[in-house]
Amino acid sequence: MDTGNRHKVCDKVEYGAQLTASQVKEIMNFGRPQGKEWAGDETRGEGGGSGAGGYDLFAVLVHIGGTQGGHYIAYIRPEAGGKWVEFNDCVVREVEEAAVLACCGCDPAGVPNVLLMCC
Repeated sequence: MDTGNRHKVCDKVEYGAQLTASQVKEIMNFGRPQGKEWAGDETRGEGGGSGAGGYDLFAVLVHIGGTQGGHYIAYIRPEAGGKWVEFNDCVVREVEEAAVLACCGCDPAGVPNVLLMCC
């Protein structure tokens, strides 16, 4: 029976700008029930970043607020190793990588809803 109750998951998930295949698998399986795990790409190596068998983080979508409403901010890095850009409504500005990687858990910076990686 659906009661209509909503709960925002605020568990801290740490991530870096470069991720190995096993780190991506760990993040993808966070909070998933046993038997429903994400298998991942077992053919990828364990390097950290593109060209080394890993993944480069290039975008993060962050939600600030609760289950009934809030605000989204997008962080995008168009080129591996390049500058990060924050898109916050009509305000677009460059930000330090540390600010992007600090978005986790229920803190004022928000909770990342989507991490986008390329290999």
